[in-house]
Amino acid sequence: MKRRCTYKKSQAVLQQRKSYMWAQMNGTGPPVRMFSCSPTCSAAQAAVLYAGIKPGAVLLSDGYEPYNEIARTNRLVHLGCWTPATLPD
Repeated sequence: MKRRCTYKKSQAVLQQRKSYMWAQMNGTGPPVRMFSCSPTCSAAQAAVLYAGIKPGAVLLSDGYEPYNEIARTNRLVHLGCWTPATLPD
């Protein structure tokens, strides 16, 4: 799952640019949550984050087509996020 986030390039410069937050969690054992910020939401970034993930794990996305290949390659259950469906036009 990804969300838009912002980060500062440095403490001295207050410029901000768009980036994406990736949220991941484990499925067994003590709960672990990992948040990664990336300047892109590309399939290449998703491939890096999901490399080596256990088959059968869940990939929740906004329906971006390239993520289907990530799900197929890693044998993931690909779920669609309902947030866009609930937003007004």
